Amino acid sequence: MLEDDRAMFISRLRGQFTLGAAIQLQSEGMASEAHGLAPPPINADHNEGYRIEFTQAARADWRFLAEVVHPRYTGVLGSGLALLQSSAFPPGSCVELRRNGFLLRHEELRWIFRYDQPNHRAVVHAIGRRAHNPQQKIWRYFDQRKSLDLIRTGQLYLSRVDTLSDRFEATPTAAMIEQHRKALIASLGTAHPDHLRAYSNVCRGTYVCCWHKAEHEAVHMWRSYCRAKPSADAPEIPGGFALQTTERRLQHEFLRLRDASTVPGVNLFLRDVEYVDHAAHNGPGGFGDHAFLKAKWFSSEKEVRLAVQRLDCIAAGSAAEIEARLAALPQFERIAVDLEAVAVRLALNPDASVTDRDTIITAVAEFRPALRARVEPSEIEVQPIDALRIEDTKQ
Repeated sequence: MLEDDRAMFISRLRGQFTLGAAIQLQSEGMASEAHGLAPPPINADHNEGYRIEFTQAARADWRFLAEVVHPRYTGVLGSGLALLQSSAFPPGSCVELRRNGFLLRHEELRWIFRYDQPNHRAVVHAIGRRAHNPQQKIWRYFDQRKSLDLIRTGQLYLSRVDTLSDRFEATPTAAMIEQHRKALIASLGTAHPDHLRAYSNVCRGTYVCCWHKAEHEAVHMWRSYCRAKPSADAPEIPGGFALQTTERRLQHEFLRLRDASTVPGVNLFLRDVEYVDHAAHNGPGGFGDHAFLKAKWFSSEKEVRLAVQRLDCIAAGSAAEIEARLAALPQFERIAVDLEAVAVRLALNPDASVTDRDTIITAVAEFRPALRARVEPSEIEVQPIDALRIEDTKQ
């Protein structure tokens, strides 16, 4: 039990907005200043203090917090902005970094910024939450065919939830079902025997692209998602790559995708999957939240879901209209992403053949030349034990 508690404590520490993350974000922010700065997302009168400017990434941080995480952050963001203008920080709230950079701890939020004294301005590089590491590594594993498809098309493949292999996928908890039943009785006077169909309709109208949150590659992920059969009777062949991004990069790409979406009734979500005991879980759940639930025995996946929900089909009108629209939906959807903005590295499958690796490298050079330098061998191929043995024999 003590080992389990220790592992959980370490996991939570890694998920925090650390000083190391602050230093990385400041470095990225300094580099991005060359691409131009912008005013704050809200009006800020700097007559009595510093003029505030934001990097484009910091503006995206603000938007994600206020528009996606929760509107209540709008007030906290505004008061943090006022602190930067006045530079009247509460004792102990500010940590000096380097090159006039600072980490400001203000309520739940963390600000990375620098003061440019000659121009009497403050430049904001990043904003994050105390309990979230914006530099947290996030992975998406692709087999050989899907790797090449992603490189050539720039499109992610999203699977419809009801086609996923886990039969308990996106199952509502007992508390959710009871909450829904009571709501129907309160509004309609009765709960129709078929009221659970609403939950299955959400699954039939929701598409997901699943990502894995971890500091390192995972052998079980390579083996589960990066093997494919050329034919039904052929053995599985390992190939493909793992695309590594960060929590912050994925959040910014989500905002871009949401801004680009113009189809009424099509909603996008980016959320961590919650792993629960379906019988005992008592947390509240809104309509559609069960699409982000999985049974607790899958918790090692640490999954993050980019989801497209077709409310134009799920809530189309009458039961007959809903069924007709859901029945016409394909089993998968595609969504175009900015790979150059998302990908930190493309780690090649350590078990792939030389031929398959070369095929991927050639495709990247042809279709995504800006990513060529980010194609790297898997960290699993580095063998520290063997390296130590070699060094030992030299002594």
